[in-house]
Amino acid sequence: MFQSLRQGNPFYILRKGENPRCDVGSIVSVSAPVQKFPANQAIADFSASGSNVVVSGSRDAINSEIEAMLSNSRQVVESVGYHENVIAGCEDMLKSINPSFAKERKQEEEIVQLKSEISGVKGDLSDIKGMLSQVLNERSTNSKITKN
Repeated sequence: MFQSLRQGNPFYILRKGENPRCDVGSIVSVSAPVQKFPANQAIADFSASGSNVVVSGSRDAINSEIEAMLSNSRQVVESVGYHENVIAGCEDMLKSINPSFAKERKQEEEIVQLKSEISGVKGDLSDIKGMLSQVLNERSTNSKITKN
């Protein structure tokens, strides 16, 4: 890859991660190579160092890398249902063989249900408050009209 780079050629920098992006630039100048990476590779992947960066002078190599990322992410998204079923199955097994886990899960479910009910009560109280306010305003308006 690096031995074929010439001034003015495009250069691609793929940043992987949660918000991937591909930057395209051009080679400004070429200096004498320093052998750190094999010069005959089409792509240099720095993902192992934690930077999640891939560089290349080849559009085809970057396209292949992007297509691989896309395919991998699609497979992950498509397997969500499978993993949700595995989680549910494992939790059911743990509930049946571990009473403390079952008790903990039941408490969590009850807390979620109570929060939902409290939210509903808050909404009902807000509605009642609004109706009372409306009735009081109407009475106040009617009593002013009667006095005049």
